[in-house]
Amino acid sequence: MQCPGCGHYLESHTVEGQIVERCGACGGEYFTHQALSRLLSAHAASPGAKGEGYTRPSPLSDPVRYRACPECGEMMLRKNFHETSGIVVDVCAAHGIWFDRGELAMALRFAATGAMAEADRHMVERAAARKRLDAFARDLRAVGPRHYIGGIGNVMVGSIDDLADISRVIPGIDPEDD
Repeated sequence: MQCPGCGHYLESHTVEGQIVERCGACGGEYFTHQALSRLLSAHAASPGAKGEGYTRPSPLSDPVRYRACPECGEMMLRKNFHETSGIVVDVCAAHGIWFDRGELAMALRFAATGAMAEADRHMVERAAARKRLDAFARDLRAVGPRHYIGGIGNVMVGSIDDLADISRVIPGIDPEDD
């Protein structure tokens, strides 16, 4: 495989039992998703750690470069590692992740301090909130106005029954309580 950063050939190395393709010229490293997952798990902080001690680097400090996957040649996506780390890595969804020189050490520190676990908890919370919001939108469309409800000046247009139907899908509001 060739280095997506400088074009030199990558050499296989072992990092804590996981195979990594490393460029001797630029210092970049390429992991398969499975190998990286195992390595990060080995460095993960104890449950309940809150990520103190991790200093987030600026993701805007390096120039933007798109790189081709060393395995398939397709352009990789640039992503903020675990959404909040500040470490911008190149990801091929099918094959693996490219780390520029020094980024792997930062990612392992991100895992070891508990910041990665905290980021993962926040991702789960955001996904659950998004799911609730989508369900609310579906419910609102189902009982929503059958015609336009809006205002003309200070006067509402639409029936009070239509407004009551809408209020039934809003948690905590029951129009029958009045």
